[in-house]
Amino acid sequence: MRKTLRIGDILIEEGKITQDQLMHALGVQKDSNFSKKLGEIFVEEGLIGEKEFAQVLASQFEYEFIDLYSININFSTLKNFSLNVLKSADAII
Repeated sequence: MRKTLRIGDILIEEGKITQDQLMHALGVQKDSNFSKKLGEIFVEEGLIGEKEFAQVLASQFEYEFIDLYSININFSTLKNFSLNVLKSADAII
């Protein structure tokens, strides 16, 4: 499992950001009293896109990345499940 590597190190290793960009983002995070996550800062600063960051994050924890915007979802199948089942599966909020 890759989660022993920090996300900034993975992004550098994959050539997505530089060491200087990581240090800048860490400074921004510190200035925000750590209220912002590094990924949020990387995206806000335009260093990486949301989808690209999500793909790296998924690989860090060895999860399959599925881009829900690129597949067709038949939402009519939701009617086959109770509201409680959908909520417990985090399918709806």
